[in-house]
Amino acid sequence: MNIEKLTDDVAGKGGNIVNDPIKLRIYSNDCPDLTIIDLPGITRIDVKGQKDIEKVTTEMAGYYCKDPKTIILCVIPANQDLAISDGLKLAR
Repeated sequence: MNIEKLTDDVAGKGGNIVNDPIKLRIYSNDCPDLTIIDLPGITRIDVKGQKDIEKVTTEMAGYYCKDPKTIILCVIPANQDLAISDGLKLAR
């Protein structure tokens, strides 16, 4: 539930999507240093007063996909055609 509280603190409780990261520190002696970024999916339909949600989510994902050191894990529903996945197009 901490992530939900942090999300509400950063983006508000209205379902907003903002480009302000929520930073969590996870420690382990057995793992390399990584920055993990969980991005929203590419969304086309504005809800709860959101404006230009497709543009916002596409630009946000594109910003993080540009870095050549980035490892991208693109999650796609099993019933979706891979050829039309916006997330996979950005990852490529």
